[in-house]
Amino acid sequence: MRFLLGLLFLFFFACAKEETRTPHNFTTVEIIPIVMDSTSVRAVAIFDNEVFYAGSAGHYGYFEVGNKTKIKKGIVEAGDQKPAFRAIGATTDAFFILSIGCMEYVIFNICRTCSLDNV
Repeated sequence: MRFLLGLLFLFFFACAKEETRTPHNFTTVEIIPIVMDSTSVRAVAIFDNEVFYAGSAGHYGYFEVGNKTKIKKGIVEAGDQKPAFRAIGATTDAFFILSIGCMEYVIFNICRTCSLDNV
């Protein structure tokens, strides 16, 4: 009985913290096309001031938010297959993309400081 009362006490008071939310009053939204080909972008991550994306047929890339004209992008080929990406994460040195369907090549490490095709 004590255990049940303790659990009930913990349940009610552990969830009592109120969250404060800051309202945002947006007046405009700017939409920037990232990829203008047949790539289906399936993963997007924002790290520091850069936006990373990854998608179908091995396509990936990133760009700085303030510099919309310089998009760095590339294509990963795993053997004779082009993986389909579904998740992405970034660190200060690299970003990682997770693929599906290509079981021998699941996680790809893309160097951020290495040269990519600049568009």
